[in-house]
Amino acid sequence: MIDPLKYYLFLEEKNAVFSYVGQMHHSLITVLVKSMRRNLAYLGLEYRVIKRIFSVVVEALENISRHGLPEKAAALTGQNDVEGIFMLRYEKDHLYVTTGNCIDNSVIPALSQKFRKIVAEQKIRLRELYNKTLRIAAGNIDPAAPESESGTGIGIIDMALKSDQNINYYINPVNDSISFFVLEVKMKIN
Repeated sequence: MIDPLKYYLFLEEKNAVFSYVGQMHHSLITVLVKSMRRNLAYLGLEYRVIKRIFSVVVEALENISRHGLPEKAAALTGQNDVEGIFMLRYEKDHLYVTTGNCIDNSVIPALSQKFRKIVAEQKIRLRELYNKTLRIAAGNIDPAAPESESGTGIGIIDMALKSDQNINYYINPVNDSISFFVLEVKMKIN
């Protein structure tokens, strides 16, 4: 069984620019992002790079807020205020955005398929998929389209585009019903 708190402490030993473990709700995400932005400024990054990183971070944190299982995380850690982990770490010419949260095992097949498809796509095809997904979400395409084209996964596609598809995920089984999902997005900063 993986302990999210131990995992977080392990990640923090890396070249952390910013790290957090706890609840993930809208107002807290806003505070985290503002604080993270200040920390990125110390690295002397260009505005366009910070903007790209900011976009990926917001999407990753919102995914925890929308899809995480706070009650499962609380049972797992014995702490009521743990919903997910978030860390930015710096390594040479790259910044890594890492998040983690508990997920229900029933979503693993669909989630894995989505990631495999997005990572395997050529960038031009990924851009087309992104635009089509936006049109579906806006209601401009038949909502009865197959699930693979239903408008879901726009955040994953966006993160893949902004990271040149340097996106990985890890699923660590906790028990028969939940797993700990880790998302890592590697972004070139020079």
